Amino acid sequence: MNFILQLKLRNIDGVLERVLGVVRYRGYQILKLMANPSPDGKRMEVTLKVGSKSKSNHLPHHLKKLLDVEALEIYGEMTKVRFG
Repeated sequence: MNFILQLKLRNIDGVLERVLGVVRYRGYQILKLMANPSPDGKRMEVTLKVGSKSKSNHLPHHLKKLLDVEALEIYGEMTKVRFG
């Protein structure tokens, strides 16, 4: 199952590493990654294309628990879901 996650993160030290750690720990493979800071540098917009052989879709629920994730949208084989 492949899908795309669009995240808005607080741009602080280690935030991207924490997000990628959750993705890896949950058994997903990163197929594509794009990250851009906002013009003021306080936020980061991240687009991740992830894949897994598992049918589980719990990854977004674990990502939204991270304190620095302000918003999360999911696109792909699932219907669009928005958190935040």
